[in-house]
Amino acid sequence: MKMDDLPPPYTGPDEKEQDSYATNKPSRSATVQQNDVVPLGLADSRLVVGLSWDVAADRDVDLDASCVMFDNEGQFVESVYFGNLKSTDGAIQHTGDETTGKLSGDDEEILVNLSKISPTVRVLVFAVNSYSGDQFTHVQSAMARLYRENPKGKGKPGQELAKFSLRTLGSSTAVIMAQVYRNAENSREWSFVAIGELAQGRNFADLLPKMQESLKRIIPSVRVLQKHNIVVLAKGESVSLCSTEIGGLQLDKIRLGLGWGVQRGGRSQVDLDSTCVILIQDIRNLMWFFSIT
Repeated sequence: MKMDDLPPPYTGPDEKEQDSYATNKPSRSATVQQNDVVPLGLADSRLVVGLSWDVAADRDVDLDASCVMFDNEGQFVESVYFGNLKSTDGAIQHTGDETTGKLSGDDEEILVNLSKISPTVRVLVFAVNSYSGDQFTHVQSAMARLYRENPKGKGKPGQELAKFSLRTLGSSTAVIMAQVYRNAENSREWSFVAIGELAQGRNFADLLPKMQESLKRIIPSVRVLQKHNIVVLAKGESVSLCSTEIGGLQLDKIRLGLGWGVQRGGRSQVDLDSTCVILIQDIRNLMWFFSIT
């Protein structure tokens, strides 16, 4: 199936049970080409998306994989990436950042539980980008693999359902690899499509307009925003809260959320506290307080 054969745009969750539930068979493993579509069976609700890249032997290239969620109108909902390893609904989880590109197999994996994704989410877009801005001239290939989750190892890849690879990446700094989207006829059924669109961007926020463009065959009415009020920062970086970097917004109130992940199964619980320190012009008059979580 090609992208040109896609059904009409999704019009909202379908409450009716359809006979296809009983007859829909799991899809078989397939090496796919750009724009090929792989229907996912109803048994394929727990998936692993593996993203990998091969680099020249004398190079360490730090690339980042992300999964970006869009709603029924093609607008940004949330992103799961190295700075936000788990989605708000708990349905999507990033397994962690690989910084060299020299691992065998998948460099980074993203776990997806389709049955837990919010009904307002229509499309998942998977991308790889170079946060440093280094061009892909030293990246020899990139690959996206779609697996069923291994029933004997939670979060581990099982049977491979689809594999898509790119060999020519050139001077790009990002690539939109694939999408997983709800089908129009039945909102509980999903499909995988290979995209393979080269782009320029250091992080998922830079890629949002390009991602929205890629949604047009699924959501023709999508309004592509060239400027999104999202800034992704690394340690030591800053952004002005009243500048064009955040859309020229004048803010009088902000809410700052802090989060952390802890290993499960340990013998002791971890009690962490977030702190806000307020500095005024005269450092001798220092105000501070704890916000205990």
